[in-house]
Amino acid sequence: MRRSWFRTVLFQIHLWGGLILGIYAFLIGLTGSVLVFHEELAEQIAPEPRRAETGRAASLDEIRARINAAFPDWHVFSLQPPKEPGRPWTSYLLRAGKGRLIFADSQGNVTGERNLTGTWLQLVEQFHSNLLIRGGRLYNGVAGLLVAVLAVTGAVLWWPRRGEWASAFRIVRRANWKGITYDLHRVGGALTFAFAVLFCITGAYFTWPAVYRQIIGAVLPVSPRPGPTARIQAGLARRPLDALVASAQRRVPEGILLRVLMPQSATQPVRIVFRHGRPDENRKTSHIAVNPYTGEVTGADMYAEQRTGDHLVSMLSPLHTGHFGGLPVKLIWALAGLAMPALFVTGFVMWWNRVLVPRARRRTSREPVEARIEAISR
Repeated sequence: MRRSWFRTVLFQIHLWGGLILGIYAFLIGLTGSVLVFHEELAEQIAPEPRRAETGRAASLDEIRARINAAFPDWHVFSLQPPKEPGRPWTSYLLRAGKGRLIFADSQGNVTGERNLTGTWLQLVEQFHSNLLIRGGRLYNGVAGLLVAVLAVTGAVLWWPRRGEWASAFRIVRRANWKGITYDLHRVGGALTFAFAVLFCITGAYFTWPAVYRQIIGAVLPVSPRPGPTARIQAGLARRPLDALVASAQRRVPEGILLRVLMPQSATQPVRIVFRHGRPDENRKTSHIAVNPYTGEVTGADMYAEQRTGDHLVSMLSPLHTGHFGGLPVKLIWALAGLAMPALFVTGFVMWWNRVLVPRARRRTSREPVEARIEAISR
């Protein structure tokens, strides 16, 4: 009796939760599957310029100066060398809260720009991150956690009884399309349950990163958060960027330069980021802060010194996006993301057939009877 009552409550939660959150789950799953291939799609919309580089590469200061000359009203915030031969340098520019990504050759000559403003890919990205509304990231995080609860209720309702496991993952109702729809919803939800919960939990991380770190820190060891950066006494002349990189490199001799970050404030350090491992493993990084006037290292966040909790926190983003294992993982993540739209469609069809269609039939059958009763009463 208790089990029947419990399942009834869970079924109602699953049913109405699915109807209320269904459109959200449909769109967030669809856009998420598209964004798994964001880099590839951005390359198609605004491709990087490819050209053969000849001669000696210019210094970092020369590259920065040429980019600045091409965009005098913008601040050159970052410089990133090519990940592989034939690819350009990239630089992120800032101005009044806006940004732009440009490409340059090894001499600093601007060769192109990646501008996704007004494209369908930007619309998809903005919807997936903030639902295209003010405060959308908060709503997105809350809705994602509710969808995770919805997935859990579905898993409990699906859980087979003793002796039913043989048919738990099979389409068994093949007599009509309604039975097939039910089995597709049942089996599809079971097979993709882990992915649905993973996507929802890791997606909410982007809404509450500090809270996630605190929760993980309560279970696993994490490194203490660095305190506020001490302000630097501005000097008369800044040291060359190549010298600053060399100073930072001595702290990370095995690291490969990933990017140089130059703050707009003259009292903030230059931050130099080194990667460890393959070019696509950007989460494996060490961050070195260097005084731009003296070349002294003022702070270091070393990858080798990160603890278990730090590694887990750094994996939350790639686990959500599928950007950690190359094309095979991206394909799996994209297909798993499409499961949420498919589950909403099959669930909605089941509700339509079980609730709306019988209700419409009852209403239709009552109308002639009511008409005859009314005629007799006259």
